[in-house]
Amino acid sequence: MLNGFPVVVAGFTAICFSTGSLAQTPPEDPAKDLFTQRCSVCHEVTNATTKHHSSDEWRAVIQRMVEHGAVADDKEQAAIIAYLAKNYGPDSASTAIPQPPIAAGH
Repeated sequence: MLNGFPVVVAGFTAICFSTGSLAQTPPEDPAKDLFTQRCSVCHEVTNATTKHHSSDEWRAVIQRMVEHGAVADDKEQAAIIAYLAKNYGPDSASTAIPQPPIAAGH
């Protein structure tokens, strides 16, 4: 019954560590430091830089992060959203993995 277990573990490990090759260093931009400072307090910036979302979807993500305790005033939030939408939007050239739309309120 455990014959396939090593294969499953190896496959899972490969998948987990392979996403690092898809990660992208955030592009240079005045808002990059702000994004990195605010977002890396709770998680790796690759949580964002491996995704593509529209401006409205990024706004929903940032709103959710603020509701969970992220610290950024309205001006900082707007700068981060603009940065993410520009560099990790649906049409950006980043190597981020396209994501399904985020439903409002989630």
